[in-house]
Amino acid sequence: MAEAQSIHPAAKANPFYAGSYDGKPYFSLAAEDRLRCVCTFDAEQCRTALALPDLQKGVVVALNRRLGLLKRTGQA
Repeated sequence: MAEAQSIHPAAKANPFYAGSYDGKPYFSLAAEDRLRCVCTFDAEQCRTALALPDLQKGVVVALNRRLGLLKRTGQA
């Protein structure tokens, strides 16, 4: 039986959390990486991401579009 993985606290504060190395959290910073992540986000992750400082304009647009899609499909 596989053990449940614990979620790093940083993953809740920043949905662009990419993993950790030696106990230190790492995040996707490049717009291309962030855009790839957005298509899997739920509404809560989109709202959390939109509250982050210094997001690229294209990422903000993608997050708002994703949030709109989730609202139209009743998932937000």
